Amino acid sequence: MACAVDERRSGLMPEAQTVIDQMTDDIAQSRFDKIYAETAAEWRGAATPEESRQALERLRSTLGKVVSRTFVSGKDQQGTNDGSAPHTLTVIYNTRFERANGMENFTLVERQGRWQLARYFVNSDALK
Repeated sequence: MACAVDERRSGLMPEAQTVIDQMTDDIAQSRFDKIYAETAAEWRGAATPEESRQALERLRSTLGKVVSRTFVSGKDQQGTNDGSAPHTLTVIYNTRFERANGMENFTLVERQGRWQLARYFVNSDALK
């Protein structure tokens, strides 16, 4: 479970942290279609369901499950009043996976009071 991950809390808004925790658990359980269905329009606009599944499967099979992560940085960017740009949160972690280390980068957007994952990227030598 995601809550079992030894994660140094970064002071993120609880709703945003829940999205990260849920995605961590979903990847660990290979629920790739669920992840795609719950992501923001930015994610779905950048990848088809199959492309998303393949990328997440590769991450899971190459790196394994998240063992621990340490908060590196976070950037909270308020949206515009007219709604043309959403409230955005970017969070970076140094992460220890079962088979390698890497840096995770999460970008979340808030729309209608709900946080969604817009982008997820892992930089690891094991993926090269």
